[in-house]
Amino acid sequence: MPKLDNGGFDTKFGYQIDKKNDHVGFEDKTHTYFDLADGSKYISVTQLIHNYTHPFDSDFWSSYKSCEYLLGDKFYDLKQILLSKKKWDNSYLKQYNINEFEFLKKKSEILDSYKEKSKEACEYGSKIHEIMENLFYQKDEKRLKTFGIGGKIEVSKGNYKLDKDRAVYPEILLSYKADEWLKTVGQADLVIKDGNDISIYDWKTSKSIDKESFFDKSTKKRQMMKYPLDNIQESNYWIYSLQLSLYMYMIEKINPKFKCKKLAIIHIDRNGNETEYQCEYLKDDVTRMLLHYRRDQKMKSELDLDKLIVF
Repeated sequence: MPKLDNGGFDTKFGYQIDKKNDHVGFEDKTHTYFDLADGSKYISVTQLIHNYTHPFDSDFWSSYKSCEYLLGDKFYDLKQILLSKKKWDNSYLKQYNINEFEFLKKKSEILDSYKEKSKEACEYGSKIHEIMENLFYQKDEKRLKTFGIGGKIEVSKGNYKLDKDRAVYPEILLSYKADEWLKTVGQADLVIKDGNDISIYDWKTSKSIDKESFFDKSTKKRQMMKYPLDNIQESNYWIYSLQLSLYMYMIEKINPKFKCKKLAIIHIDRNGNETEYQCEYLKDDVTRMLLHYRRDQKMKSELDLDKLIVF
């Protein structure tokens, strides 16, 4: 997590305010976003979008990889079954003569490797974000020119109003509240404002940027996101595109005159090489997602109220 601003000393509703805009406070330690008026929580942009993806099943895939390792050339038949059912059953151990101790040992090793890779990826991602943020605060000319920024321009820190005519906003805190059922917030890595034209960039350090999702040989279809985003492939490129699009949607709510000039992912690999991927503004998909999420939250709230009624 890059160095935060706008606080670090104030507390409210039991949270430390490490960063804030006019409406939302952020506590870094617990990674909590909360309403400065009433303390209610906001859902982050990444969490909201994650609701419409299929989570990685570490138990299934660690079992799959363990069997692949232990069975070697004899794995083919079990492989077909596992890929078609996408569900692990311990009865396969006896059926395919797999030693349970060796299986559990290998599975534990694989699960540990998942955790280690995730930790390393988070640490590298945080380091890159901090470096990139500081380059803009230092007004690094080479970095500014990379993004076509020249002439008189401000680098704004701790200002989330987007009220400068020409300015660069690194790690800007953006939020949107429709009502009590729809409150979302996120931190865009870089927003460039040129008059009413808005460009948004996001640094990504994942292994690769993939436009196509996993192809399921059993269904002969690619993995799609959950309804109502089942028209979108569930790959990191499209998930990141939704993230950038939601940031743009929130910026338009600040001022309807703001226009989307550019949305882009900057992929930075482990050697520091940068590749830019331009993204579509998926406004219709974002609108559909927000309406669905709001309706879902409202229904859950009403069901919870019904539980409180005792006859």
